[in-house]
Amino acid sequence: MIKLDEMPEGYKYCAFCKGEGEYKLNSVTIEICPYCEATGIVPDFTEKPSINDEARERSIKVNQALELIKNEFYEAKIGHPEKYVNQHEAYAVILEELDELWVEIKKKQVNYDLPAQRKEAAQTAAMLLRLIVELL
Repeated sequence: MIKLDEMPEGYKYCAFCKGEGEYKLNSVTIEICPYCEATGIVPDFTEKPSINDEARERSIKVNQALELIKNEFYEAKIGHPEKYVNQHEAYAVILEELDELWVEIKKKQVNYDLPAQRKEAAQTAAMLLRLIVELL
């Protein structure tokens, strides 16, 4: 656990990595915790500000979408741990995922498979996220 002389006000230890800054996913150590970004601490939102129902629902959906993207990101990273060879390869992978999403979207509306669209959208976003992470 990351030891701090004094916890900054408004922060707490990351519950996901337990303040370690890294965590294991299916016995694979991921170097950087996606929640605290290896700092081991996160903002403490125990006293949540009051927000209206629409904003609360939107916030829940954003968190669900980010969770889907994060899961797809780590599944892909476990299956293909090596970095992209270059940005051209990254573009090709992103385009392939986008094409798979387009196949789902262009189906007749009565045949829409929303879970499949959601999965393809998350996979596309995950590959974009992977490129961003590699460019940092």
